[in-house]
Amino acid sequence: MKVVIGEDGLDPAVQAYLDGLSRSELHELVLTLAECSETVRRTLEAVADLAGDRRGAAGEDPVRRAAALLSAPKGYEDYESYDFEYGEYADNGYAADILDFLDELEALIDDGGADAAAPPLHMIIVRLRPDLYEGRGDTGGLMERACDRAAELYARACREGRPDVGALAAWLAQFRLEVLSCPELALTDFLPALGEEGLAVYRGAVEAAPPSRQRFVLEVELADADGDVDRAVELLAEENTGPWYASIVERLLAAGRRDEAMAWLDRAVAAESVGRSFWDRPEDTDIVRRRLDAPRAIDLYIGAGRPDDAVALAHRLFREDPGADAYDLLLDTAGRLGRRDREREAALAWIDGRNWRDADIPIALALHEGDVERAWRAADRWGADDAWQRLADAAPQPRPADAMRLYEEAVTRTLGRRSGRETSQRIAQFAVRLRDIAAAADEAVAAETADAGAGAGPADEDGGAVGDAGAGRRDGAYTKHFRVWLDNLRDSCRHRPTVHDELRRAGL
Repeated sequence: MKVVIGEDGLDPAVQAYLDGLSRSELHELVLTLAECSETVRRTLEAVADLAGDRRGAAGEDPVRRAAALLSAPKGYEDYESYDFEYGEYADNGYAADILDFLDELEALIDDGGADAAAPPLHMIIVRLRPDLYEGRGDTGGLMERACDRAAELYARACREGRPDVGALAAWLAQFRLEVLSCPELALTDFLPALGEEGLAVYRGAVEAAPPSRQRFVLEVELADADGDVDRAVELLAEENTGPWYASIVERLLAAGRRDEAMAWLDRAVAAESVGRSFWDRPEDTDIVRRRLDAPRAIDLYIGAGRPDDAVALAHRLFREDPGADAYDLLLDTAGRLGRRDREREAALAWIDGRNWRDADIPIALALHEGDVERAWRAADRWGADDAWQRLADAAPQPRPADAMRLYEEAVTRTLGRRSGRETSQRIAQFAVRLRDIAAAADEAVAAETADAGAGAGPADEDGGAVGDAGAGRRDGAYTKHFRVWLDNLRDSCRHRPTVHDELRRAGL
């Protein structure tokens, strides 16, 4: 007798046989086995009992259960539950209860109850959408999770059940014509359920709708469903707000029309529609996207044997937004082409050749590379504005006296602009950083002195100024300077008790 299930699991031939059975054939096989074996029958009964317990109330009356859950008070209906600090409402368990119920509905679908699960899932989607669209929800995004999961399960229930395809198609079109998101329902998820009949109803509803952003997106989606690349490109190219370059390029590439895709990429670059900037509005859906991601565009240029175009694009993006991300993209692109050192020098030369209003960008790039000395040279030339604290906090700190000076100036500015507890707390935080910079500098001086001999300090007993020639050569000089500064701060704030209070709280 052949062993079906051994130490290594189910025999592959048996597994292949079972995988090839339809639902009805598998159902008949299980019943036959139960008739032939008392053990199989009892095991089947036990499993059925467990499944019934798991379905619980959802299996008994899922529509009534959904209605009861959805009518429960929501956290954001209670003014007292609003957290003004974080700008959100406390979770009162509303969304969590719905998520638990969705687990029950998923089990119901798993057990062949797709048609029973579909109505409550539809109810949940429709009832939760207005709250999500209006920006209301509970802490942690549980409401959004519940609605998205309900949409996913509803599409599955429609595929595995026997829905009224005409009614489903009409509802789906109307629902998506109103709002594309909250939740995002994709036509592709419903196509198996709709069939040709339902798709025709859906198409008619979309074509009959007045012009809108939503209708445009659904028309593109229908072209994709039809496999009509030319129609999709036509729609995407003629949209009144300008071509949706990313969507056009990707569709042409997927269709194997690489030359056309590269021509559209060139048009996107010329139209400055490559790369994302902070003012770009995120697209409502992935079906239509205007701007190509910069790494994707560069990959396409390199793959097409156009390295100079790839580097030129990376340089342009860097000059448009000279931040760390664009800088890394430039160096990565150049590195792939064996030109990293050359292009890095060109980028830094461009930075040095600009007349910056302040040194924030040069400082940020220098610190990004770990070149603190270069960052300080930029600060000396153009002045540190918002980047002053990052520069002062850099470690190891080659210019502690200047770093302390930046913090001292920040305390002076803060004292002059405002008062109150929050201001006092900020001053105390700055003072703590001053103390820490001084201590680190003294430790560095002590280590250097042990190796090379002692020298003169930056703020000696005779009142020498921090930053004088030979600064930092005496052990403990930076800390002594800090203590003098702190005493002066306390004296200047003798009529501001909150400052003294926060300094004490900070251990100063």
